[in-house]
Amino acid sequence: MYSFTLKRTVQYAGLALLALVIAVICSSRASAQTIVSQVVQSPEGKYYLQKDGSPFLYLGIQNTGTTQLKGRYANDNPPYAPYPTPMPLSWLENAYEKTQALSYKVVQQQLTWSDLELTNTPGVYDWTIIDQYVDWANEYDLYIDIVWFGTNVGGGGVLSGYPYGWNTNVPPYLQNHNKYWNNGDGVGSGANTPHLPSHGTDAANLFAWERQAIRALFDHLAVYDTNHRVVLFQVNNEPNLAANYEANKTEWLSVLNRLAEQVKLSDYVVATRVNLAGYTSGDPDIKNSSPYIDFNGPDLYSSNVTAVMNAINDHGNSSLTYIPENAGDFGNSSSLTLTALVNGGFYEVYQLNDSWTFSNQGMLGATLYNTWTLGTLPPFTAQATDMKNLNNAMNKVGSLIAAAHPSRMAGYNIESDNPTSSYNAFKSVAGKDIAFYSTDSSVGMVVNNGSYFYAVSDTANSANVYFTTKENPVSATYGYMDSSGNWVSQGHIAVVNNGNGTWKIPYSAQQAVRIELSPAEKFAAATNANNLFPASNAIDGSQGTAYVSADSQAFPEYLTLYYNQPQTFNRLSVSCDFCQGQGVTSYDVQVTTDGANWSTVGSSGTVSYTGNSAAIETSVVDFTAVTGITGIRIQINSANIQWDHFVVNEMTPSYSAGSSNTVTASATSVNGAFPASRAIDGDQGTAYVSADNPTFPQYLTLTNSLPQSYQQLSITCDFCQGQGITSFDVEVSTDGTSWSTAASSGTLSYTSNSAAIETKTVSFAPVTGIKAIRIKINSANLLWNHFVVNEIQTS
Repeated sequence: MYSFTLKRTVQYAGLALLALVIAVICSSRASAQTIVSQVVQSPEGKYYLQKDGSPFLYLGIQNTGTTQLKGRYANDNPPYAPYPTPMPLSWLENAYEKTQALSYKVVQQQLTWSDLELTNTPGVYDWTIIDQYVDWANEYDLYIDIVWFGTNVGGGGVLSGYPYGWNTNVPPYLQNHNKYWNNGDGVGSGANTPHLPSHGTDAANLFAWERQAIRALFDHLAVYDTNHRVVLFQVNNEPNLAANYEANKTEWLSVLNRLAEQVKLSDYVVATRVNLAGYTSGDPDIKNSSPYIDFNGPDLYSSNVTAVMNAINDHGNSSLTYIPENAGDFGNSSSLTLTALVNGGFYEVYQLNDSWTFSNQGMLGATLYNTWTLGTLPPFTAQATDMKNLNNAMNKVGSLIAAAHPSRMAGYNIESDNPTSSYNAFKSVAGKDIAFYSTDSSVGMVVNNGSYFYAVSDTANSANVYFTTKENPVSATYGYMDSSGNWVSQGHIAVVNNGNGTWKIPYSAQQAVRIELSPAEKFAAATNANNLFPASNAIDGSQGTAYVSADSQAFPEYLTLYYNQPQTFNRLSVSCDFCQGQGVTSYDVQVTTDGANWSTVGSSGTVSYTGNSAAIETSVVDFTAVTGITGIRIQINSANIQWDHFVVNEMTPSYSAGSSNTVTASATSVNGAFPASRAIDGDQGTAYVSADNPTFPQYLTLTNSLPQSYQQLSITCDFCQGQGITSFDVEVSTDGTSWSTAASSGTLSYTSNSAAIETKTVSFAPVTGIKAIRIKINSANLLWNHFVVNEIQTS
C-alpha cells in the first residue's frame, strides 16, 4: 500500500452495534449543524451554489486521489499490474499545487471508501487522507468537491482479486464477492455490481455501512474543516452503469438518496450531486424522487458547444444544471466553459492529469504525472493556458458570475466549436450593446449587474483583445470583488473614442474589467433560451425577429421584461409566427414591484391559432391597471412544440386609459353651461369655458381612479387668438394633494381667430404613479372675457 502516517483513528461502531448506531444516525439531527453550501434560486430564476451565504462559482477539475498512487492504466497489461512500489501520499500535494497553478478554485477530489476504512472491522475510521486534503486546500486556498467512490463506481465496487483489484475502493471487510457484489457485474472498469438492500441482510448491511461511513466523514469535517474547504459531495460515480440499474432504478435512486441524506443529517451540510454516464442532460427521475440529491447532470465528453448548451438548458431534469465531467484534453475547453456559464450552468473537467483510468484526458497531460515534483510546473497544453487566463479573470468576479441570470450574460467567439482567429461582434447584454474584438482566437464574456458590466477573456496578449460599447462609458476600471461583494478598483482604463459612435475599452490578460454605462430603460430575460435567438428579440420592436426557447422545456417557463423605472400596465400582448407549430398556448401575466415577489394579474386561458404560416398572430390579456411595476413576465404553461421549441416574436405590455381607469375633470373657474367635463369628452366641437373675467392662475385638473404614467400633455382651442390659453404649467400629483411641476409651455401664440382647431403640446420626462394631472393657467386671451379648452389630452 502507499505510505502515510496514521493521524487519527476512530472506531464508530462494532458489527454487533451496527443496527443501533445506524438507527441513531438516521433519526437524530445534528446538535450543532452548519450549512456550508446549498443550492439556491435567485429572484430572476437562476439556480446556483451558495457557500456560507454567498454565491460560489462552481468550476472545478478532478484528480483521482490515492488510486493514481498505486498504478496507471497506460502501464496495464493483463493481469493489470500496479506500480512495483506505490507512490507516497505526499505526492498528491502536486495535484493541489497544479490545480492552483491553473487558477481553478475547486478540486474535485476522488475519495474512496477504502481511504477511510483500512481494517476488517466495520466502523473504524482513519481520517489521515481526508485531513491531508483539507490541509492542502487551506494551504493552496482551494475548495474540495468530494467525489465518493463507494458501492457504485461506474457500475459497482472494485475488489481485490478481480480486474484492477490492486486498486480496490472498498474496505477489507467487504471483499467477499458472492456475499455482497455478485449481481450481474457492471460495465465499468473492474466494477462488481452490488446486491441491492431488498436482496437480503448482507446487502442491507453493505449500504448501511456506507451510510455510516458518510455520516461519520461529515461529522468529522464539522470538527476538522473549520474553514469550510469541503463544499460538495458526489454520491458515488456514474451509478447508472450498474448492470441492474435500469431494471431496479427505483430502488437504486432510493439507495443514492439515502446516502445523500447522511450528508444532510450531519453536523457539516453541503450540497449533494450525481453524475451520469451516457446521458446528454440530467435525469428527471433523480430530480423528482430524490430530495436529498440537490442536482444531477451528464458526463458529456463532447467538444461540441451546442451539446453543452443543450445539456445546460435542460432545466426539467435538474434545478442547477452542470457538466460534471468533460475531457481535459479538449482544445476548446474555454469555449465549452463559457457556453455552460452564459446559459446559466456550470462546468467541471475530468481530469487534471493522466491517471490510472485514462491516459489521454488530462489538462496537464503533456508529461506523465508520476514525474511531477513540487515547485516545478509541467508544460501547459494550449487549453491549460487558456483556462489559467480565464479562471484568473473570472475568479475576480466569481460571486457575480455564479448568481448572474443568463439574460445578464453574453459569451463571445463561442458560436462554433472552435473560436475564430479574428472576431468582432456586438451582443445585447441587459439592454446594452457590447462587442468583443479578438485577433488571437480568444473568447470573452460580459456579465451585468445594474449599471455595471464586467468583462473577462482567456487571452494571453492584451494587444489582441478589447471590448466596445455604443455609448461613452461613465467609467472603466480593472480590479476585483472583495468577500463582501464590493468592487475594489486597481486602476482606471483609458477609454478610446473611435469617432463613429463607439468607444473602445482595452483589455489586459487575466483582468476583470468593470464598465459603467447609463442604466438601460428595459431588458428581457428568459429561463430557457436558444442562445442564437435571445429574449431581447422579443422586445426589439420587430415582428421579424423572435425569442426562441431551447429544444427542451420544463413548463412553466418564463419570459420576463425588466424596467429601470416603475411602470403602469393594464394590458399585455404576445405575438408569434407559425403559431400552430411554435406558439404559446397558455400563459399567466405576472408583475413585480421589487424584482423578487411576483403576483398574477391575468391569464390567457387556452390560446388557439388560425394558421401555421409567417403571418403574425397576437393574443392579448387585459387586467386591472397595476402601478410601480419594475418587472412583468409571462409564465408559459404550455406551447405548441412541433419543432421542439416555442417562440415569442414580440411581448408588449401597455397601458390603455380607456380599459380600466376613470378620469374626471374639474376647474377653478367655470361657466356653468360649459363645464370642465367637456374638455375630456373626445369632441373638438365642445369646450370647457371659464367664467368671465378670471384672475390668474386658474386650474383645470384631471383626476384618475387608478394611478397613471405620463410624458406628454396637449390642449386644443378654437378662435384661439380671442380665447386661447397663452401660458400654462403642467403639474402632477401622486396623492391628489401635493403637486410638482413637470413642464411649462412658455408663451403660446396662435395663427388665427377662426373655428379651426389649434393644438399646443408639452413633453416632459416620464412620471409614474400619478393620481392627478392639471394645467396651471397663467394667462390667456380674453377678447370675450373668458378662455376655453376644447380638449385636454395626455399620454
